[in-house]
Amino acid sequence: MQDIDFVLAKIHGIHSKSVVGDNYERLRKIDSIDSLNKELFGGDKIGGASKRLYTDIEKKFKIKVYKEITELSKYFDYKNVFINNTILKYEIENVKNLVNAHILKIKTDIELFEVKLENTLNYDMVNKLDYTDFANLKKILEPTIFNFVINLVENKNDKYFIENELDKFYYRKLVESTSRLSKTERDKLKPIILEEMNWQNIVWALRTKLYYNKIFSDVEQSFLTESGLIPKAKISKIFDLEFIRDEQDKILSGFPTIYRELIKSATSEEGDIDIPKLEIDVDYRLYSLYIKNFYLEFNILAIIAFIHIKMKEYNNVVKIVESIRYKTSL
Repeated sequence: MQDIDFVLAKIHGIHSKSVVGDNYERLRKIDSIDSLNKELFGGDKIGGASKRLYTDIEKKFKIKVYKEITELSKYFDYKNVFINNTILKYEIENVKNLVNAHILKIKTDIELFEVKLENTLNYDMVNKLDYTDFANLKKILEPTIFNFVINLVENKNDKYFIENELDKFYYRKLVESTSRLSKTERDKLKPIILEEMNWQNIVWALRTKLYYNKIFSDVEQSFLTESGLIPKAKISKIFDLEFIRDEQDKILSGFPTIYRELIKSATSEEGDIDIPKLEIDVDYRLYSLYIKNFYLEFNILAIIAFIHIKMKEYNNVVKIVESIRYKTSL
């Protein structure tokens, strides 16, 4: 097990080359996919036609990011519960993709980015078995902490419901593990986690209303209910929205200011809420809250911030790749 000073020195060294800040500003001016490949991978040739290079760069860079993230658990011999549960979010994305492939009967290889944690997916088994067969999916999930998903799939629950249950599982584990932090660390980190959970509830409410035509009573039991969150009674007001001009100010008046402001910024003059825009704005806000700790703290908070920086870095690379592919400016 490495001491925390070693890990902090390591991640600050890695961060100096991350595709964020000045490095991102420099790379976003590149207009050739081959030049970007050279910058990111030291001149390695991925091979294949130029068109394939776009997706190959994104895939290769995501593998790199996931490896750097999961190395954090390894530094602590996989015994730091809070770090493990933070990283769990990315393994849950793999479980979602696996379940989705089963439901849609996609037999071709799906892109899973390996996360190394205890009692999670066995990738040798995943790569060997036909997961469109329920018996095989059950065999994959049964030895893991995600075995509760088996009954959800067997009972033919909708994909969006299963994904939400996985998200709730992640946040429950994360909040439980804040008890392992020092009081100072917990007092600084928990308000950010609670805001993230509030946004999970808000976006979930908007999605179920707009995309799945649900009323509050249909999904009432699906919301996060941790102490300190916006009460469900207020969340239920979202289901009263009719998406007409100036309606949000009235119906969401009981929400804290930051929530009203971000929702309003994603709302058109006619009253329609652009959920993808809201999600982008929320991601940016949460990223900003987390990364402050990278530069100000010399404890586990900086490590958690690093995880968020790495995912921001991946998203930046995707933006650069897409801007070159479609010849658009950033």
